[in-house]
Amino acid sequence: MESPEEAPIQVWLQLFTLLGEKEDYQNLRDFAAQSIVKNPNEGVCYFYKGFAAYQLKNYAEAAETMREGLDKNIPNSALKGQMLTTMGDSYHEIKEFGKSDSAYEKALELDPNNAYVLNNYAYYLSLRNENLAKAEKMSKKSNLLEEGNAAFMDT
Repeated sequence: MESPEEAPIQVWLQLFTLLGEKEDYQNLRDFAAQSIVKNPNEGVCYFYKGFAAYQLKNYAEAAETMREGLDKNIPNSALKGQMLTTMGDSYHEIKEFGKSDSAYEKALELDPNNAYVLNNYAYYLSLRNENLAKAEKMSKKSNLLEEGNAAFMDT
């Protein structure tokens, strides 16, 4: 039997999926970090490490890991959008608002109808009392895209 370190990327992804389903974020973070050593050009490994770090409230690590991963092989724009969104959320948590806004802007360039990004970005702008016209427009759009979403209606 192969050790995880020698496994192909598909085996790593199965492990990440199982650990994520179990909400075992510490092991997910640790195994994803190991996978980056073995697969340094696979952006998906960075995504899982960054996602786990975010869930563990290690926001600076999450943002940095996602940023590093954006330069790697990313199989599709949806994953890139998720990485940018997590970066935006992470940078917001550590109060690096310029970086947060930039990540959200890039995520919206990939998918201008991402209701989650529209809502969070609008909410965070409103909390900071910045670009309120833009925040209002994004909030309205997120509510049109996901009618009845209580979190979006609250924004």
